Amino acid sequence: MLFLPVVYLVVRVSAAGEAAWALILRPATLAAFARSLGLALAVTAVSFVLSLPAACLTTRTDLPARQS
Repeated sequence: MLFLPVVYLVVRVSAAGEAAWALILRPATLAAFARSLGLALAVTAVSFVLSLPAACLTTRTDLPARQS
């Protein structure tokens, strides 16, 4: 279900012909895709770095706001 929109776009672009592929494979489009991918990876890494210590604190210590 996650890849359904991407599959739909690939099918539509393949039916559109060479002009659509030329537009998608432009350097500016690929650069935007690379920046988006880099941002997603950076956000995932920062989230992991912040959440792992918080999870350890919650499970291994007796925090006052901890719910049992």
